[in-house]
Amino acid sequence: MKKLILLFLFSLLANAQIKGVVKDSLTGEPIQFVNIYASNNKVFNSDSKGNFVLEENIKGKAIFQLFGYQSKSCELSDNMEIKLIPIENQIKEVIIKREKQKIEKEIDIFESYGFRYHNNNHGCAILLKRDSLNKNCNFLKKIKFHTDSNIDKAKLKISFLNNSKFHSIEQNEIVHDTIIEVKKGARSNLLDLSNTNIQIPDEGLFICFENLLIEENKYFFETTGRMPNGEKKTFKSMSYEPEISLVPSNQFTVYYRRFSTWEKAKKVIIENPNSYEMLLMKKYHEKILTPSVKITLTN
Repeated sequence: MKKLILLFLFSLLANAQIKGVVKDSLTGEPIQFVNIYASNNKVFNSDSKGNFVLEENIKGKAIFQLFGYQSKSCELSDNMEIKLIPIENQIKEVIIKREKQKIEKEIDIFESYGFRYHNNNHGCAILLKRDSLNKNCNFLKKIKFHTDSNIDKAKLKISFLNNSKFHSIEQNEIVHDTIIEVKKGARSNLLDLSNTNIQIPDEGLFICFENLLIEENKYFFETTGRMPNGEKKTFKSMSYEPEISLVPSNQFTVYYRRFSTWEKAKKVIIENPNSYEMLLMKKYHEKILTPSVKITLTN
């Protein structure tokens, strides 16, 4: 009788899982690392083969979202096949010019210490604009950025989108994206973009760093604390790696991805910033927490 009950319970748990695959509506090819926003503010990603498993008892509707595709909302059911429609990109005129002598400019807010993490977001984006300092250097050459990870080979997605002044970032035209692996620990990372020909348009370019909520990015750990009655208790926790290191700056317009929307970041306001107690936090006052980056531009 006990075996029958256990088998019944296991079958219920298996049925509670919602499985499916996300595909391109035109090519039928699986789409990797699609953001899936379910009920109760739960966020998931499809894996490298487009498959997804919602491991908790999720019901109702979910939003499937990825740069370069139209978002789709649908009712959840088992063995789903979600087809996302690519966003059409307008073909632009290409002007061929004689190669010039290369010049470079750097936008540097990179720091190697004094970071902030755990900003309760699943992604950060900065808006890189053309201005008087970089008007002659409007191609991306490389980006140096800082991460911290508790596991080795944690995957991170970086996307580049033209700013077309839509209401939300994900509606903009995607120019390039890449998946990179970062090493364990506090690390400086260098992304070479010299062969991508990514150009900063007049309206600016979004550089988006996104966490991938996938199985291989999970890190399990234990924390110990005391209950209100004084009892010592150990709690099991899990996080998705890596963390993007954030530093105080007003160099860029910054956006954070919270659930299915991107929100413009606000300045940190500290009460009594000149007091002795706030001595170490003073540098954050009236600044925006921004990814620690060094961007090299070229002509």
